Amino acid sequence: MTSIIGISKDLTDSGTGAIVNFHVIEYSCIDQRSDLCTAVVSGYISQAAYSEGKNSISRTSVTIAGTPVRGGDALDWMYAQLCEAVSFSSDGNPALASPTASSTSTIYSGGMTVSA
Repeated sequence: MTSIIGISKDLTDSGTGAIVNFHVIEYSCIDQRSDLCTAVVSGYISQAAYSEGKNSISRTSVTIAGTPVRGGDALDWMYAQLCEAVSFSSDGNPALASPTASSTSTIYSGGMTVSA
């Protein structure tokens, strides 16, 4: 099984005005006691910039309700939760998705693209 490596979604970084297209979880923490996960998501200009080791343009901390199933891939679970429960507003900051929001992100898993 191929693991997810990032989410592709165009956003404008509020600090620089740059378009950020590729978002990667670069830090994560699972709090079993509180049943919460925290992920720090870094935004890059593109998947190529990320792959080439370029610096991220943005960083956002997101708290996710729940925890992954033991023995499963925790990062894949967090990426799925981010696509399902969080939409990114136009200023690049995460916001809880509204039931009527229609926001499409693309998850890149290895060389395979999966829409979420």
